[in-house]
Amino acid sequence: MSPEQTDREFIVFNRLEYGIRAAIKLIRRYVQHYSCDSVRKIIYRWAPPCENDTESYIAYVTTKVGIMESEHIKHDDMFTICKIISAMAQVESQMKIPAEDIQDVWIKYF
Repeated sequence: MSPEQTDREFIVFNRLEYGIRAAIKLIRRYVQHYSCDSVRKIIYRWAPPCENDTESYIAYVTTKVGIMESEHIKHDDMFTICKIISAMAQVESQMKIPAEDIQDVWIKYF
């Protein structure tokens, strides 16, 4: 985390790599410990309807990833989780982070 947090609602990281690492850890935790084992369940937890247009978010991510919204995801499915994070980064911050770059972070840290 950056020593200077400029956003009261979201954590700011020193390097993109650290933000990606945090996203990987969080999504894997959702899947493994909270039974959020589909795009629908992940997005509902990450971006609840009381704060977001969750249905549009789900539709965007499933289209980008190429899976059904209720398709089962395992916590160690690097390829699928990295695609999900790539699509989520686009929604959250308009950042285009290729899934391959996210996979590089996964391989480095996990």
